[in-house]
Amino acid sequence: MYLFHVIVTAAVIFKGGKILIARRNKKWEFPGGKLEENESLEECIEREIKEELEIEIDVVKKFCVEREADIELHVFIARYKKGEIKLNFHNEIRWIDAKDILNYDFLDADKKVAKKIYDAMKS
Repeated sequence: MYLFHVIVTAAVIFKGGKILIARRNKKWEFPGGKLEENESLEECIEREIKEELEIEIDVVKKFCVEREADIELHVFIARYKKGEIKLNFHNEIRWIDAKDILNYDFLDADKKVAKKIYDAMKS
């Protein structure tokens, strides 16, 4: 049990039936970032996506919460709204089919999210 943990948000962004994933260094992730003081989780994910990718999203709903080491990851389902993607923090992005999501090497917490997405799409 950790006494201190970092609260982080991530977005599973859908556009035209595809999901956006982003690679930072060697691992893939769902884009997002750390919660700031006096910020709601929804405000955090919208801000982080704007900072990281320069796009706007519509948050649809919370999907899950994952814990990994000292990180508490709040994951939201979102829809791409507008903007042209710019890679401010990532090396690469891809729009992928949910059925292919397990073919990517994700960060540990994001790996759990990818499995949940895959399972949700199967059922």
